[in-house]
This record gives sequence, structure tokens and C-alpha cells, in this order.
Amino acid sequence: MLEVLYSDRSIAVIVKPVGLLSEDGAAGESVCPLIRETLGVSEVYPVHRLDRAVGGVMVYALTKKAAAALSAAIAENKLQKVYLAAVHGAPEPREGEYTDLLFIDPSGSYYIDISIFDIATMRVIISVKV
Repeated sequence: MLEVLYSDRSIAVIVKPVGLLSEDGAAGESVCPLIRETLGVSEVYPVHRLDRAVGGVMVYALTKKAAAALSAAIAENKLQKVYLAAVHGAPEPREGEYTDLLFIDPSGSYYIDISIFDIATMRVIISVKV
């Protein structure tokens, strides 16, 4: 059963289950067929991604126009993504920021490696407050 938090004619906000791709794919492999079935729509466009092993809230466009608008908003930094993690124990200190660099490899995948530096990096700042 797919949990739908919000939907209208243009977008759907759903909880992507762990174990499914966030991008379009075959039934049983991707959340997109579940969205089509649950909402009775034919078009589903992911506007961001979560890894297969991660579950969480995702926004999907249901029209090409909405997909373009949401993609533009992301490119213009008008949308904010917030990641929450459940952990065992508490970090010390209980509040602070951790900064690292996010690299993009030739295949387009992101990874963190502080042993190398090149032009294709983004600064990642993780704020922690317990």
C-alpha cells in the first residue's frame, strides 16, 4: 500500500518505501507504477531521487509542465530538501555542523571523498542538533 500525503492534478507527495527505485521502472522494482495505480494517472515524473535502500517523502510531478516547473525550482535553489535520520546513540557534541565535499563521478553519481579535489564538487553542510 502506497502512502499518499498529498496529491492534486499536478503533483503527488508520497512516502517512498524502502527497497523500491524512486525513478520509473518495472512494477515491483519502482514506486512509479504504484503511483499510477493508486492515483489512476498515466504520467509520473520523479523530480528528485532517493536511493533504493532509503525510504522517505518524495515529490512527483504528474504532468510535463509540473515536472519542468519543479525541475527549474530545484535548479534555481528555490526548494529545500531536509534529510532526517534515525540513529542509535547521540553525537558529541550534541549540536554542531559537519562540512564535507560532495563529488560527481563521470557516471553522474555523487560521493564523498576528501582525499581528492576537483572542479565538480559541492560543499555539503550537515547540521546536527539533539
